[in-house]
Amino acid sequence: MKILITEQQLNNLTDNINNTNSPQFKQWFANSKVVDKNGNPLILYHGTKSSDGFNVFSNSKDIGYHFAVSKHIANDMSGYNTPR
Repeated sequence: MKILITEQQLNNLTDNINNTNSPQFKQWFANSKVVDKNGNPLILYHGTKSSDGFNVFSNSKDIGYHFAVSKHIANDMSGYNTPR
């Protein structure tokens, strides 16, 4: 199924996604520990080798969750960048 949106709708979505100063975002993100030294949200990445992707993080008792501050590091941690 294709969902068609106008350029203006796309711009509105992008503006909303990137707006970390909105009251709604601040309420949702309040008390988060994933912030920089100024209290701003950090963008983190998670690498996976799954060819099917995933949509739920499952907490493993032995390794937990792993995130990185760069896409490259996240892929390295997952083994995705490892030559086969």
